[in-house]
Amino acid sequence: MKFRYFIPVFALISSIGLAAGKSKVDLSMAFLSALEKTETNAIDRSLINQADAQVGKARAKFLPQLSATGEYSPANSYESEQYSAKLTLTQSLFQGGQYKSAYNAAKATKTYADRAAEASRNEIFSNVARSFFKVRSTEEEVKNLNNTIQVAQSRIADLRKRLKIGRSRVGEVLTAQSQLAVLQSQLEQAEGQLSTARDDFAYVTGLDRNAELDERISAPKPKRLEEYLELVSKRPDIQALDAKWVAAKENVGVARGKHLPTLAAVGNYYFAGNGTREPDDWDAGVALTLPLFEGGGTQAGVREAIEVASQSELAFKQKQRAAEAEVRSNYHSLVSLLEQIEALEKALDASEKNYREQVKDYRYSTVTNLDVIQALNTFHDAKRSLDRTRFDAQVAWANLKASVSQVP
Repeated sequence: MKFRYFIPVFALISSIGLAAGKSKVDLSMAFLSALEKTETNAIDRSLINQADAQVGKARAKFLPQLSATGEYSPANSYESEQYSAKLTLTQSLFQGGQYKSAYNAAKATKTYADRAAEASRNEIFSNVARSFFKVRSTEEEVKNLNNTIQVAQSRIADLRKRLKIGRSRVGEVLTAQSQLAVLQSQLEQAEGQLSTARDDFAYVTGLDRNAELDERISAPKPKRLEEYLELVSKRPDIQALDAKWVAAKENVGVARGKHLPTLAAVGNYYFAGNGTREPDDWDAGVALTLPLFEGGGTQAGVREAIEVASQSELAFKQKQRAAEAEVRSNYHSLVSLLEQIEALEKALDASEKNYREQVKDYRYSTVTNLDVIQALNTFHDAKRSLDRTRFDAQVAWANLKASVSQVP
């Protein structure tokens, strides 16, 4: 868990830069802020500390136990007052393997907490990337709509000039105005989505909702699928469930050990007293305990522990299959989006050329204004689709990296 020690430094540097207003927020900075400022990472650290304490408690069972005991009986008509005080040292010699199994289970639980925290880190990265690129994608959508609106307004102004000299018709102006109204409605919707996306970004990262975002990565072409599938076994969530399974199997040993006898060495030192025990007396011996009957509770505990271990094994195997399916899905999604980007780039180039040709031909009255508007809509729709797909590809790339535990 080395990242726990470096996060505060990087986050502090990022925060200073933001406060000074000299830097934009990229995905890595947003991720570090989410690790530092949101509660998830702190909760994970608390769970790790709890697991550490459980290991300490299990280890303490192997060590000798020292206690002080005092007894006092007031005088009565039959005997004088009696009192004694002693120190008792107890060392466990044999506990049916319970202590060893409990210690191993505690260590496995600690491993589970560590790996679960790393898995949480991957999930945080995916959430931050999704939120980050949702803001960027919606910002680009607003920008594209504003550009389209400016072109539409310019188009209306030109049509009105042509209307005055009789080279355009009223219907053409009304068509362009209708297109402008639709664009303005879409802009209002996009601005509302941007506000929501920024609220979500602030919640996920702990950063200011109005922070200026700047993506500095692009989705590269992935390697072969098999190379990513080979990394599934190293995923921390898989390793966490494996450790949980180990802990459950060790707990079966704890439950079975309760059927066996226990043996302990006991020594007493009397430092005060009267009657049969005088100061500086001592004794020592061994205590053997053999469980005979507990109403079936011990055997029921064994059955329960076995079922928990079986359930943990099934959860581990289920997660393995789900992880492979997740990697395949993220991989194919990224490949598909990259292919869409190539096709949309060609479509954008072709639609832009067509729009320019339609504008040129309209000046010579060889096409109608409807043809120009349709060409303009096609051009800007291609631009908006391309931008959205590029951001979707970046999210898919982030998800693929998170699914094979290769976050920055």
